[in-house]
Amino acid sequence: MTKRLPNLQVALDHSDLQGAIKAAVSVGHEVDVIEAGTVCLLQVGSELVEVLRSLFPDKIIVADTKCADAGGTVAKNNAVRGADWMTCICCATIPTMEAALKAIKEERGDRGEIQIELYGDWTYEQAQQWLDAGISQAIYHQSRDALLAGETWG
Repeated sequence: MTKRLPNLQVALDHSDLQGAIKAAVSVGHEVDVIEAGTVCLLQVGSELVEVLRSLFPDKIIVADTKCADAGGTVAKNNAVRGADWMTCICCATIPTMEAALKAIKEERGDRGEIQIELYGDWTYEQAQQWLDAGISQAIYHQSRDALLAGETWG
């Protein structure tokens, strides 16, 4: 089976469920991946994932947890609510990442994936360890706090 890479992902980085759902409904049918943003997940919990799954049963739903520990528990909690993918922060231990990957695959099958959120310092040696652990996705995180402080992507 050939893996199809997503073309477009939307991040629902809202602080309330209603705002996130409104945005999801307005663009959800145009994107490949719908991301339950970190701030909204912290505000309302994995209910956001469950609502997104009910609205978009065929879309990839990612829970942007930036998980640093308890990977298996966090992944299972989000996967049973409907998340196909979940993020782990790049400084998490390999066992945390492996536990997350195992749990999400147990719930979501081959559709289950872990994305490594690149934040701060990381090495190519770590990236190889992620690949060796069966994790093939990495995404770059731009800090909103850094942006508010005037830093740029450059």
